[in-house]
Amino acid sequence: MSNSTKYNIINKLKTRNPNEKVYVGNRVGDSKNLIIKSFNNNSQSSVLSYLRESSVNIEHKNICKLIDSFQNEDYSFVIREHIEGVDLQDFTNKQKYRRKANLEFYLKVFVEVLEGLKELHSQKIIHRDIRPANILLNSNSFDKEYFIKPKVQLIDFGMAKSEKLELIDNMAPFALIFSPPEQVLRFVDLTNETSDIYAVGMSLWITLNNKLPFNHQIPEVVANLQLTQNLPKTRKITQEVFNIIQKSTYKIELKKPPNKYSKIQLREMFIEAQKHRFQTADEMIDAILKIGK
Repeated sequence: MSNSTKYNIINKLKTRNPNEKVYVGNRVGDSKNLIIKSFNNNSQSSVLSYLRESSVNIEHKNICKLIDSFQNEDYSFVIREHIEGVDLQDFTNKQKYRRKANLEFYLKVFVEVLEGLKELHSQKIIHRDIRPANILLNSNSFDKEYFIKPKVQLIDFGMAKSEKLELIDNMAPFALIFSPPEQVLRFVDLTNETSDIYAVGMSLWITLNNKLPFNHQIPEVVANLQLTQNLPKTRKITQEVFNIIQKSTYKIELKKPPNKYSKIQLREMFIEAQKHRFQTADEMIDAILKIGK
């Protein structure tokens, strides 16, 4: 990897995937920190993650900027800007941060998330992994000014669906809890803008409640709950906000196990459900901005 000599590694970050490693580093001769992701070329899923991640090269305030990407015989690498801050999952899990926030702040955060999604969707890219852990709040101090005007960036594009990769990317990853039924059951062609919007609604519900709606030690049970249960109304969410969450996460609950339906039946239900969701990020932004007016 001739390009590897351009970068220094400073420290390793935690990752979910054993075939992918994430580091904080910098370019040789430059002290500015960068995020360096390495992907194992011996793993097909890891190679696809590299191709997806490196294909997302967008200049936008709500999208983590791509700096470089390259490969050698054993590993592939993606270099993105390093953003000081805390992801939304960590933010809500820590009392010292959470006690400063209110509904108005969280709605501002999700408007920024949707602005980033709008840009991705305009370039025919579906993120497919929107979740609080992939929403970065760009601040270390979280001062008063930040809560008035939060800076937010989407990160982690290793599951992104892109027209550029359509011919070689036939895998259909999904995220437990956050993905809609069409993604869980791997209807790749039906995973679209409304699928990302579904994940935004799930993320908003979880952020406001600071808990998961479907929780079980067995992943298969969680996936089944994703297919069969709608989100409950809680006291922590106002009716206005819950209406938005309901619309964004609309699905037709399966009354039987998925294998008891034909592929045609499932497809028809998923298409119908998507019609009831916000069709664009702009639609959901408009609905959020109308709250309290």
